[in-house]
Amino acid sequence: MENYRRITLNKEGEDYLYQQLARQLMEMMEEKVIKGEERLPSIKTFAEFLGVNIATVVRAYEVLEEKDYILKKSGSGCFVKSREERILNFASGTPSYDFFPIEDFKKIINHVMDKDGAKAFEYTQGQGDPELRRELRLYIQKYNIQSHEEQIHVISGAQQGIDLIAKALLSQRDTVIIENPSYTGAIGAFKSKGVRLKGVPIKNDGIDLKKLEETIKQTTPKLLYVMPNFQNPTGTSYSSYQKNKLLALAKEYDFYILEDDYLSDLSFYSQDNRTLKSMDKENKVIYLKSFSKIFMPGLRLGFLVVPEELQSSLREAKLISDISTSGLLQRALKEYMGQGLWGKHIEALKNLYQKRFDLAMKEISAQMPGNVKFTFPKGGLNFWFELPEGMREQEFISQLEAMNIIVAPGHLFFHEPSHKSYFRMSIANVEDKDIPRGMEKITTLIRWESAERKKVKDPLIL
Repeated sequence: MENYRRITLNKEGEDYLYQQLARQLMEMMEEKVIKGEERLPSIKTFAEFLGVNIATVVRAYEVLEEKDYILKKSGSGCFVKSREERILNFASGTPSYDFFPIEDFKKIINHVMDKDGAKAFEYTQGQGDPELRRELRLYIQKYNIQSHEEQIHVISGAQQGIDLIAKALLSQRDTVIIENPSYTGAIGAFKSKGVRLKGVPIKNDGIDLKKLEETIKQTTPKLLYVMPNFQNPTGTSYSSYQKNKLLALAKEYDFYILEDDYLSDLSFYSQDNRTLKSMDKENKVIYLKSFSKIFMPGLRLGFLVVPEELQSSLREAKLISDISTSGLLQRALKEYMGQGLWGKHIEALKNLYQKRFDLAMKEISAQMPGNVKFTFPKGGLNFWFELPEGMREQEFISQLEAMNIIVAPGHLFFHEPSHKSYFRMSIANVEDKDIPRGMEKITTLIRWESAERKKVKDPLIL
């Protein structure tokens, strides 16, 4: 245990003990103080050695496993992975485990159980717990979205929200317009409903308005699905002009806009991260908000703000889908927000991610070859790249995987095949220190592939 004597845990520190322990163990592995294939101490032995609760070591080991530093072998313990074996996951959009407010939420859950007992496990109203809806109304009021509790519907995540709107509003042969590229889950939900899906390209300041209006005139859509702030996958943010124009088009041509507020909370350099719903005077915007990317994805909590005329059909769709969202989790989220913990969590999360975001922009600027097309977003977690002409997307993705780098293939975000090659890089679930190394591998592969193609195009003539 000699190597582990350097570990110091501060019970008065801002970070939880398990976070401090996990971070110091990762540093020791990076410095090769703890070497690859070495077996870590057993949980009980380590807890006694450090003078901490067993749960602290368990959580620290879970963080190490999630971040691909260790491998758990049943009956044998936990073993350190060598640096070369570790996979850097730039594909995942879910937050890192160590960003989860585990301890605070555990206290909230215990408080709800003590206060409500068995009632915490009862079915809630299909539309959602009334007290939570009151908290949600106050929450969005801070973002200038004016609503009342009857407009708010609690849902089991963004994916369910999109599916419920499709069931409540759309019929086969209706037309839905989406951004191109767009969120994979939304594409799947609309396709499963059998609607006609029309994609309109994204430009640097938002959707192509000229092509959008042409498509509207040709198809008479029932719904437009957009992500105006830090769009997934491109990171694009709509300008104020774009947002106002979308609302004007919805009024003129009488269709609804489903606004997926993906990550407006993580605005770093945007001059306008207003939601469409906050600007909506005609009740044409259906507002969708999920907490998966800014809280804890496994909770599967989110909400919709819906115009009056859609209330009845949405309640019916929810009843058919799953009756109601978990009552215990709704009560817990209500308490969490009511005690002011939500605001503190978002502020801390924003600070952590801005540091990572700035580092990623610095490394991309320094390393990315000039033949790769990209535009820096002003917030969020995603960076979108167009590969050089002639480079095959799937081949590039496979080669990266062989180098233990995972990114999201671009074709997943198009409802029709694209003749260009793209990939999305997310910084949600990688360590700050891994970003330079990951970028180096990605850019090295692009340069090598570009050089190889040039050799084929320009063969040496003797």
